[in-house]
Amino acid sequence: MSQQSPEYPCAAGKQYFGRGPIQLSWNYNYEDFGKAVNLDLVVSPELVATDYDLVWWM
Repeated sequence: MSQQSPEYPCAAGKQYFGRGPIQLSWNYNYEDFGKAVNLDLVVSPELVATDYDLVWWM
């Protein structure tokens, strides 16, 4: 289950479990890493596991 907070809201129907080579977990980590790579990973967390260009930067 994803952790909810007003600062880092979860996207409906999305899960934020460990993905990628560094096991990015929790919605707030997806938010922060998404800002660093200019992607909305809260809305599309599956990109951490499927976008090979993104995985390269992890």
